[in-house]
Amino acid sequence: MIFFVDKRLEPLDLIRSKLLVVLFLVDCSRSMEGERIMAVNAALAEIKFMLQDLKNDNGLDLKIAIMSFTSSAKWEVQLTDIDEVSLENLKTRPGLTEYGNAFHELNKVLSEERFMKHTGKIAHPSIVFLTDGGPTDKYDSDLEELLKNQWFAGASREVILL
Repeated sequence: MIFFVDKRLEPLDLIRSKLLVVLFLVDCSRSMEGERIMAVNAALAEIKFMLQDLKNDNGLDLKIAIMSFTSSAKWEVQLTDIDEVSLENLKTRPGLTEYGNAFHELNKVLSEERFMKHTGKIAHPSIVFLTDGGPTDKYDSDLEELLKNQWFAGASREVILL
């Protein structure tokens, strides 16, 4: 695996008592079949325990959501408190690696009316994008719109290439 990490996370003492939203965008195209999707599922299970520890150790309101994408995007796990998340193994499905659908759907939920709704303090979200390859679509216009989103602009963004 190759990791590219954007290190703009706030110090933990600044996010105590805040809502922290962690979003996973997972490529579930056929090329992810076999070892790759199994590795993603194993990693998500481990990450869940790490995020629970982070929440408990720092007094956070920590929620996650998981989107799978191919030629369409769908939320496998809606925004849920980390302690209440029930992880089911992600499965590959027909379709190509279309980033545009994922960017479009992400842009829709990164708003104060949707995933960023909270009455107290809120940290910028953390977004983890997992894929095994380049896009098969013309995603430029969806990315341009996403880049205008204030929550995305301030987010910690990680890309994991499998």
